[in-house]
Amino acid sequence: LKLPGGDLAFPQGFSQVVDALSQGITINYEEVVLHVRQLSNQVIVETNKGTHAADAAVLTLPLGVLKTGRVKFSPGLPDRKLEAISSIRLGLFNKIAIRFSEVFWAINSDMIELIPENRTVVLQFLNWYKYTGEPILVACVAAETARNWEQESDEQIECRLLQLLQRIYKHGVADVTGIRITRWGQDEFALGAYSSVHPGHDSKQFDVLAAPFGRLFFAGEACMRAYHGTVHGAHLSGIRASCRLKEFI
Repeated sequence: LKLPGGDLAFPQGFSQVVDALSQGITINYEEVVLHVRQLSNQVIVETNKGTHAADAAVLTLPLGVLKTGRVKFSPGLPDRKLEAISSIRLGLFNKIAIRFSEVFWAINSDMIELIPENRTVVLQFLNWYKYTGEPILVACVAAETARNWEQESDEQIECRLLQLLQRIYKHGVADVTGIRITRWGQDEFALGAYSSVHPGHDSKQFDVLAAPFGRLFFAGEACMRAYHGTVHGAHLSGIRASCRLKEFI
């Protein structure tokens, strides 16, 4: 992530992991999936740039995209899978990376937690300096705070964050030299951040969503009942889907 005034550095070893996992894989960029068709002996994936044929397919479409019905399936997905897509709720979680001219917080702390009396703001800061040596805080914004702030400009959000930090550190807050903000609720290829179980709903729906359908195998955080809403849950679901695919072929 490029921030004005410098890069937002990742912990050492991060890029090596990404490079290792992508070895031998062909990755096509800027292709939007439009239609997934199952035939008797293959799967055809139609995109805005053409078609791809395979013996089977692992689908990792985000829950928010599945909810829109924007990607068509032929034959259509079974009713119980459609019900799972509809009933699993989608939460919102955004991160705001802020680079300052210098560090003004405790350098050995892991995070700075804000707990207002009336819980009007759901937010915590991660101390990125501890891992990178860069004067960066990463604000984690959740629930209605994330939803409301997505409607505001970068300047308005920056002002809100500085006001919160000034309540803790008074006049010791350094100058902001760069800021980057995620808005996953407005991202057309995500439309949310993570799945969640709400009162009255059954967590078994995660298993239903993950169940294979013919030559289609489903993966993603919303396909992992035990670890839904997490990166490791998404990773484990991908391993499971690949094992199921191997047994099928």
